[in-house]
Amino acid sequence: MNCIHSSLKDFMTAFIAVAIMLATGYVFFNLYGGRAEAADAAYQRGMQLLQILLGFAGTVVGFYFGRAPAEKQANEAQLRANQAQKDAANAQTEGAKAQDAKARVLKQVEQVARDLGSPPSGGSVLSHAAQAPQVAMRLNEIIRENS
Repeated sequence: MNCIHSSLKDFMTAFIAVAIMLATGYVFFNLYGGRAEAADAAYQRGMQLLQILLGFAGTVVGFYFGRAPAEKQANEAQLRANQAQKDAANAQTEGAKAQDAKARVLKQVEQVARDLGSPPSGGSVLSHAAQAPQVAMRLNEIIRENS
């Protein structure tokens, strides 16, 4: 339906433009073709009519020459806007993925910390320090899994 409406609108616009250009040409050739020079009042009326029609003709020419670049710019702007929306959606998705990865890594680090536990109160920090290589290996695994 929209396509039919657009085609009808374009047809009517073109029809009016052609009618204005034909009327302007007709008046112009009648004025300068020798018919209206015999009667001075008719020549003056014809000149006034020609001035009005030339204003309309200028509007028609300006419309058709300005329409194509304006439509092209509008289409390009629409394409850029669509691309910006896609980029924004992708950025949002990537941000959500990054938040999920961060939460997953934090949970894994917290689990390693719980597994490590606190040193015994009896002062046996050395036995606790012996677990450091194992903790480092586990942290490296977490980093590799989430890279």
